[in-house]
Amino acid sequence: MSQATLGYGKIGTHAKAKVEFHLLETKLNIAIRDRIVPRFEQCVKAAAEAAADNMPHSFYPSAPGEFPRRVLENLANNIGYDVHGDFPGNLVARFGVLTTHAADGTWLIYALYLESGWESGGKHHLPRPWISLTIDEVWDEWKDILGGKGATVPLEVLNG
Repeated sequence: MSQATLGYGKIGTHAKAKVEFHLLETKLNIAIRDRIVPRFEQCVKAAAEAAADNMPHSFYPSAPGEFPRRVLENLANNIGYDVHGDFPGNLVARFGVLTTHAADGTWLIYALYLESGWESGGKHHLPRPWISLTIDEVWDEWKDILGGKGATVPLEVLNG
């Protein structure tokens, strides 16, 4: 069984904006693991690439509800993905901002604020929901990959 969760992380030095897939412990064997892990990786790689590709270059900030624009490049340049964990057990595939600071030292907490909106100087700023918009865009692709239609790794072991 798999489930997708949207995580907004923690406020503090470990804040992260990310999406994770969790494959919970089941009776699946090693042969299935060897086929599902590449599919999870294919899903989160597609999402990470789509998120960065959908952030247009601009000298002006985005409007509420839009993808954030690339003004300084820090967000788009720090979107990544990975797959880790034990199988069977807890297998996690995630995309998003997976670090707390950019190479230039910029604190990437703003990725979380862009997704959820924020308060500043008594003013409420509406979200620029880059994770949600990306999930909407890649959802059908994820279903195809995990269901076998668009996967680059076959799952014929499940049929036998």
